[in-house]
Amino acid sequence: IGARYAGSHAKPSDRAIGLGLDFERGKVAPSGGPVHLRLSLQSTEQKATERPQLSVHVVLDVSGSMRGQLISDARTAAASLVDKLADQDQFSLVTFSTGANVRIEAGPVGARRKSILDTIAGIQVDGGTNIGAGLTLGYEQAKKTSDDAVRVVFLLSDGRANSGITSPGQLSRLSLNAFQDGIQTSSFGLDSDYDGPLMSAIAQDGAGGYYYLRDSEQIAPALATELDKR
Repeated sequence: IGARYAGSHAKPSDRAIGLGLDFERGKVAPSGGPVHLRLSLQSTEQKATERPQLSVHVVLDVSGSMRGQLISDARTAAASLVDKLADQDQFSLVTFSTGANVRIEAGPVGARRKSILDTIAGIQVDGGTNIGAGLTLGYEQAKKTSDDAVRVVFLLSDGRANSGITSPGQLSRLSLNAFQDGIQTSSFGLDSDYDGPLMSAIAQDGAGGYYYLRDSEQIAPALATELDKR
């Protein structure tokens, strides 16, 4: 993209975004030469009649450092997040410490709402911090849901990767690869001792939001904010 260019095509009325394209020149010299194709996007002025289906996948750190108020507030925040989801929205929960486990399989919230909340309430902490294993399972769950839904993984951690994949480059590449499959990743750094550059890189490569939450009471509002953005 080499210069400003505003397309002149009309605002679409039958879709969210219209695409316009033309050539920068009307003619090409007899000897040939480069010709630039100009692209422009024009959004509709009509408001959406309904919000899209959401596919939300929480990847939660349950290592030993999360014990006490941190895990208590994280459980409360996850439960509040589920309360905001519609019955047709998709949800899964992965917890990770030294390893990782799928605690709630991907699927519609619907009739599972109570069992989801019961599972969240029973989460306990123990072990190290294997962020790579948690993300890998989270992305596997997200891929099981509809491509038409807005698919997002929420990574919450208070620590540094000390089990499994520990290379920051390899970990952020996981979120980049997931984004190529249409899955966004938002990261939430908890307390004051987590790996800020890593969590920021995961969110950046995953095209999501990055949050520094020094106070664990901020977890629920941050999750709500990120959900509203989707």
